Amino acid sequence: AALQRAHEGRPQVVMASGPAGIGKTALVTSFLDSAAVSRSAAPLLVLRASCFEQHGPAEPLLPVLQALESLARQATERDRLVRLMRRAAPMWLAQMPWLTGQEDADALQRSLQGTGAQRMPREFAALVDGLASDRTVVLVLEDLHASDPATIDVITLLAQRPAPLRLLVIGNYRPADVAVREHA
Repeated sequence: AALQRAHEGRPQVVMASGPAGIGKTALVTSFLDSAAVSRSAAPLLVLRASCFEQHGPAEPLLPVLQALESLARQATERDRLVRLMRRAAPMWLAQMPWLTGQEDADALQRSLQGTGAQRMPREFAALVDGLASDRTVVLVLEDLHASDPATIDVITLLAQRPAPLRLLVIGNYRPADVAVREHA
């Protein structure tokens, strides 16, 4: 039902919660492998990544960046993604210099001097708007109990995007870990 609403341009956020080993990831994988997804009336773009506990200085938005890197490795998506990032999310493109030539990467870095990482959630939301212009975007973020606060901010921002936007965010987390860590 959430996928259908997302197809209709009503952004959706769905969370699966439970203790370790209960089958949250299996549930998400089963959904992604289901006939509802494979026979979807509208084209889908699935971005998927897992959060993990970082023991050193945490890199904000790492799971979201990993999802984009995975998309960028798909030859059929790479050029479109780079064009959209150049226009709507240059700070994200700067995080993946391997997508552009060295000269372009250097020019991009120079153009972004003086800008702060706090604009990255807004840029990501604009990027999702562009990606969802002709298909439904499904963003899957697993193990959110181990995420950084900036990743939670991105989910919150996406959840508040105005319709029409063809977006389904699926997350899973362990409530006990969230409570113990007093996680956002």
